[in-house]
Amino acid sequence: MSNQIFTAVRPSVVSVRAGAATATGFTALRNGLIVTNAHVVYGCRVYVRTHGGAEREARIVHLDMRQDVAFLSPGEPLGPPLPVADSTAVEVGDEVFVFGDPLGLPATLSRGIISSKERRRHDIKVDYLQTDAAMNPGNSGGPLLNTQGQCIGVATWVMGGEGLGFALPTRNFLPALRTHATMAVAELATCAPTVSCRFCETPHDVGDRWCLVCGRQTGFHHAGGVTHRTAEAAAASLLTQLGIDPVATYAGEGLWLITYGGQEVWLDIVGEGDALAFTARLGLLPEAPVDVLRWLATANDRTVSPCRLTLEDGVIVLQLVESVAFRQAKIITANLQRFLGLVVAITRALRTTFGVMEPPHRFAGSLSG
Repeated sequence: MSNQIFTAVRPSVVSVRAGAATATGFTALRNGLIVTNAHVVYGCRVYVRTHGGAEREARIVHLDMRQDVAFLSPGEPLGPPLPVADSTAVEVGDEVFVFGDPLGLPATLSRGIISSKERRRHDIKVDYLQTDAAMNPGNSGGPLLNTQGQCIGVATWVMGGEGLGFALPTRNFLPALRTHATMAVAELATCAPTVSCRFCETPHDVGDRWCLVCGRQTGFHHAGGVTHRTAEAAAASLLTQLGIDPVATYAGEGLWLITYGGQEVWLDIVGEGDALAFTARLGLLPEAPVDVLRWLATANDRTVSPCRLTLEDGVIVLQLVESVAFRQAKIITANLQRFLGLVVAITRALRTTFGVMEPPHRFAGSLSG
């Protein structure tokens, strides 16, 4: 069955190149419309390549920032449309397949099951399908398939190092897809792109940076006009200098994850896209926290510079903030080594001296269902 699905689906799937990013998409309509992720193509010229190797520029005709889905028109159909099914009937335990270009390896098929139907990411109130089918950077925008070879979701993000992948259910974008199904190839080539706010879904022009309804930034921007893609490129360059593989550790938009001394260390783009925050969740604040708080205050005063101990929702966190654009890599390397050493030492002290328990996963509170 897996081989039959691979053979049937491959002609419909394309590789997507947008700026320095590579990802996946698939032909979804007879007029050639291609579905991928908005975060992949936002703010970039986009090129698509068929499984036969032909590449052409594609036009963005629809961007939904909140759902993180984009529709592209390559000018003419590049392959047969992949059947798109309504994901409403999907159940936990259903066998599924992910097709795409993980880490730039084209035409890769992986198999798993639906682990959950309603997972949420951060403050964006969108439900995702969770699966244990292997996803990696490059799978973004590729189809999540049922055993009939029908698309039931779009691979959108992974939780780095955890073997967890998340796909946008087709029910979230089927209405928009049906609207574009009535458009001819020539109409797709000339229509004004439809773009929606990431937070309130208000339609706006593709060049607008701020939503006139909710007042928030419309796309994947940082203040000051730095796009997420530009900031990620700078951060990836810095991580490479620090000896960290930015591809293998990538955990999502502006987010990387490494493990050191058994502890998760998260790397976030912060500020105006010009800084990285290295954070480690060291332990859960106990119910009687006076001694621990006194110890933390003393450590902040004397021993953890240039790092800082903070509390986030009852979790003890060690943080180091460094400028992405800062070119003295030796200083950053020394500060990071200091940070990682403190992660191990402070965690050991909290466990042995105060009996502090391990903290919940960083996104445990934001993942529902």
